[in-house]
Amino acid sequence: MTNASGGVTVSAYGVIVQVAAASASRPHRGRSNTGIAEDLFITMATAKSHVSRLLSKLGARARVQLVITAHEMRLVTLPG
Repeated sequence: MTNASGGVTVSAYGVIVQVAAASASRPHRGRSNTGIAEDLFITMATAKSHVSRLLSKLGARARVQLVITAHEMRLVTLPG
């Protein structure tokens, strides 16, 4: 999930985007670990692990901070 320079790898971006992505059933909320797992064809435990590592690596306390990071990296466009 991280590269040698300590940054987030390209594969981690996919997880960040999924955390931020709205779904039809959760239009104002990011994807659940189950939704991330389904979209990325990984197990729910792996999705949970990836999200947990990203939170730790980026010094985020909550998933919303990952969404903000994704927005700042121009990976997602937030509504409004």
